[in-house]
Amino acid sequence: MRPSQPPFNEKRQFGRRQTLWHAWIKIKGREREPCVVRNFSVAGALLEFPAALPVAQRFRLMIDAFGFDVECFVRHRSRTGIGVYFDDLTYPDMPAHMPRPEQIVAILKQQAVERVASVAAADQD
Repeated sequence: MRPSQPPFNEKRQFGRRQTLWHAWIKIKGREREPCVVRNFSVAGALLEFPAALPVAQRFRLMIDAFGFDVECFVRHRSRTGIGVYFDDLTYPDMPAHMPRPEQIVAILKQQAVERVASVAAADQD
């Protein structure tokens, strides 16, 4: 955040978590393309691409580290990336072994708690 900017006010119902995950998008009729997930919430994500890429309004997002594969649609576009919503928060046809977005957010929260505890323990030494 730049000093001249007011503090960011999160308007999402479900807070976003900053990430740096390698992922893929799959647009119908094309090869999959690499991207980086910059933030993630139970409702959607912010994606960045290594190069300018024409992205369809709907596509699949695949995050191999979590076995996550879901249909998305573009909510907004910028010079550096795109914001997407996950198509259906109920995921009726999602395989049982695939984590739901809220489970991934819970993992992120737990990792943050562990990092804080680790730093606090290191400070006490």
